[in-house]
Amino acid sequence: MGNSIGKQRAQTFVNFSSRVNDGICDCCDGKAQCANTCSEAGNVWREKLKKKIATFRVGLEARNRDIEHSQLMIEKDKRELANLKLEEKNLKDVVQKLGGIYSSVQIKVDFHMH
Repeated sequence: MGNSIGKQRAQTFVNFSSRVNDGICDCCDGKAQCANTCSEAGNVWREKLKKKIATFRVGLEARNRDIEHSQLMIEKDKRELANLKLEEKNLKDVVQKLGGIYSSVQIKVDFHMH
């Protein structure tokens, strides 16, 4: 009985011309014109998907390398900035000391000139 239902469905199957050769298997009832079409289409689709996944993985690996490199450069720049700030502070101290010495010398010169 189940077999006759399958035959009835196969007999009443209507395939519109717009759906012919659209890459989708419409007649998986075992008719000769659809032999292995679904399986072949599935294999092609899987291979394309595998290639796409591989491409995404390569891109992800490159992105992760870029992120790691950027993090290293940020840390390097932070250390360099800290060193420059320390150097700036030291130079400001030297300028302040030299300014005091200059003022002291200027006062002595002015005192001896008058």
